[in-house]
Amino acid sequence: MPSLNERLMDALTPVLPTMPGTYTGSHDTYLAFNYDTTGMGYGDNQPAVERALIQVHLVAPMTANTVETRKAVKRALFAAGFGWPSMTDASDKLGQHYVFECESVEVDLYEDGR
Repeated sequence: MPSLNERLMDALTPVLPTMPGTYTGSHDTYLAFNYDTTGMGYGDNQPAVERALIQVHLVAPMTANTVETRKAVKRALFAAGFGWPSMTDASDKLGQHYVFECESVEVDLYEDGR
């Protein structure tokens, strides 16, 4: 089963250049993502699943038209099996910054298939 990073990269790279964590590429319009995880559904003192709270950041120059890109990010995440993302406009005078938040529940936590 692909890792969460692999799933996010596979979903988002066709939309724009994408990196986990801090973007270090040379494009002025890009996506970066991060996530937090927590166990859920405990039994026998172990979680049955792990919930990931995901943030995807779209960064672009102020002059860029990102309307279609924002739609594409939402569609790509949902098509890859993530929950439909919410979007927050965190833009400032330095440029556009949209934060998409969604979640995923990872079931296969154990190598032995439990």
